[in-house]
Amino acid sequence: MHDRNLTPLGRLTVLKTILLPQLNHIFASLPNPSDSQLKDLESCFFTFVMGNSNFRVKKDVFTKNYNKGGLKKVSLKEFIMSLKLMSMKKMVIRNDCLLLMLNLDIIKLCIYHRENQIYQY
Repeated sequence: MHDRNLTPLGRLTVLKTILLPQLNHIFASLPNPSDSQLKDLESCFFTFVMGNSNFRVKKDVFTKNYNKGGLKKVSLKEFIMSLKLMSMKKMVIRNDCLLLMLNLDIIKLCIYHRENQIYQY
């Protein structure tokens, strides 16, 4: 077997294209993980992407766009939020009666993100 050493950008691509899609159904169907669980997952992802290389990036720079010097990593909290919002959108489009049974945490997060203008349209 050939030993393949991926760059941090290559490992980030693996994270985005293989690992995160495996977690889609789990995050979309289960309640939101706690902040400590999210922090642990983010730490695992950061360790995976950075590997044993000497190349170091601050975690806050890690999620920025390429033109701002970042690696455009997906924020897990925002990723989970977008999955939940997409399921809400599908329910609204279908006029599903389950819309009345929405989790209040989702609504609170939507209001929080709207007030703090985290998402740019």
